[in-house]
Amino acid sequence: MLLSCMSVGSMAGGLALGALPAGRSSRATFPVTLAVLSVGALVVAAASFTWTAVLIVAAMVMGIAVGPSFVALWATVGDMSPQNLAAETQSWISSFMSLGGSVGAALGGLVIQALGPGALLLLAAVALALASGLAHLAIKSTSVTSEQVPGIDPHRAVTTEVQ
Repeated sequence: MLLSCMSVGSMAGGLALGALPAGRSSRATFPVTLAVLSVGALVVAAASFTWTAVLIVAAMVMGIAVGPSFVALWATVGDMSPQNLAAETQSWISSFMSLGGSVGAALGGLVIQALGPGALLLLAAVALALASGLAHLAIKSTSVTSEQVPGIDPHRAVTTEVQ
């Protein structure tokens, strides 16, 4: 049920992002959307101790960043990958997403069994915050050195600067 609620939020987030002018929508970078998901996971964790209706709304709010996160991931990967390896890079990302989902589901089940769903949501929030920081550092370091990497057009490099 919560995944369905997150899906509703994800559709709303995707539609809202698509309706924004390019200057504003470009601020929804991968690190930013991961940070929003981290906060959303904390909101859902807190809501899990309240009424079901509050939990449903919190899951919808968290979902707002899901669709934009995927868009930001694919755009970032597309911008950062060498032009002659774009398809291979996208394939590797898809493979790692599947692997991460599988391992995450297995470990998530163990955490829920041992500590409860609230602990899993807190762990997810910490992991998303860490991923946001790592993504920011990776994008920043790549955009700085993109002129030196064969196959990367420095004018296409993604930056996380907000104007």
